[in-house]
Formats: sequence, structure tokens, C-alpha cells
Amino acid sequence: MTDQDERHDIVEERLRSWLAGDDEGIRYAMLRIFLNHNDLSIQEIYEKLSLSFRTSYHSVSGMIGIVSSRIGILVGTRSDRDRCRIYRLREKHTPIVRRIISSHCGRPEQTPSSDPHQKHFFPDRLTCLEDV
Repeated sequence: MTDQDERHDIVEERLRSWLAGDDEGIRYAMLRIFLNHNDLSIQEIYEKLSLSFRTSYHSVSGMIGIVSSRIGILVGTRSDRDRCRIYRLREKHTPIVRRIISSHCGRPEQTPSSDPHQKHFFPDRLTCLEDV
């Protein structure tokens, strides 16, 4: 096993451990957002998550901080335009995140929401947003 393989195993273990504490599905939804969109600020992520979850800006900021610093799958850069940090999923960790998300999400079911184009997944209280 190479050092890079060991690093991927550590990242996957930390990510799975962090996701194990996700009762509402908001952590999975945040990762789904990063799979579907690049270069997002905390405000943009908060706005997307608040459409489907009761959350605060500070809790979203905390989740991003953990995923960025402790787990290490996000990279943040300072935006000169908005004077805020912009985050994106590290390309080398995209397959890990995609595999974990797809293993926990069931088939899509259309549910009532303010956005008729938004699909949700509800296996065992786990919510995975497909189009956020």
C-alpha cells in the first residue's frame, strides 16, 4: 500500500465517521452540493441548505471548517472580489465522496417543496439532495 493509498483510507475513514453523526442528512446534502457545484462561499452553501434544512450560517460554517481542516477534502481560497473564502472539493477526493454519497442515497422521489425541480431522497430519514 502506497502513502497515497493510506492517505485516501484515512480521509475516507474520517469522512465516514463524520457522516455517521448526521441524523438529518444535512452533511450528505452539503457534500452533494460540492459534487454538483464548484467554487462556493459559505453564504452560497448556507442559502442552498436552508431551502431544505433548518440551519444557521454558523453551523454551516462549522461544518465547512471541519471538512476543510480536519478531513481535508475541501480547499479554500480567498476571493478578492467578495473578500470571503471560496471552497471547492479537492479533485483527488471526488471519487471517495461520490462513492460514499451514492452508497447512502436511494432512488429519487419527488416531494412537495417550494422548488418543484428539486428531488429528495428519504431512505431511513437520510436526506440526500440531488439538485441543489
